Amino acid sequence: MKKLNEQLKAAESSRRVLLGMSSVVISVKYYLMAFVVLMTVDVIFHLSPGKRLAGIIFYGVGLAVFFIYIFWRSFLKTANLRSIARQLESKEAALGSTLINTLELEEKIENGELQGRSKELAEQAVKSYVGKCDSAKFCEILNPRRFGRDFKRALLALSIIVICLIPVRNKVSLELLRYFEPYADHPAFSLT
Repeated sequence: MKKLNEQLKAAESSRRVLLGMSSVVISVKYYLMAFVVLMTVDVIFHLSPGKRLAGIIFYGVGLAVFFIYIFWRSFLKTANLRSIARQLESKEAALGSTLINTLELEEKIENGELQGRSKELAEQAVKSYVGKCDSAKFCEILNPRRFGRDFKRALLALSIIVICLIPVRNKVSLELLRYFEPYADHPAFSLT
């Protein structure tokens, strides 16, 4: 009876990992743009070394919190088996409500609500359905199928950002030095 639970958990785990990878790929462009904005603020306002250091620390902490959250959501968070079953049933009409019914029967058997012949029939029904279940099919149904599209869009956005920064690469390298060595003697870029 634990086989159905394991199959549902494996399918949900696979879905969460794919969603986590998509989230990381999507967010890379936003974090790069945030860093470009951080450098632009320094170019415009000529920030002091302390403010540049605070900015880069804030940026790094934000990045670390985001990746910790994605790791937690992708690998550590556990989902309710009923919600996984409902997602599967809503995406695959052929399943009907058999997953929820099987989970309920399993729960009744484990709690001792069924006795005698009804317990035997319920166990037989659960074993019969679990034998027909395929965890690969569950994974395929729950697969968000977005990773390839997200990767292409993120690559396009990164390419555009890099192409926009190529003409000012000398100023970008100076700004990188100003942020990663905030107390060193790197002259600020002047717009005038």
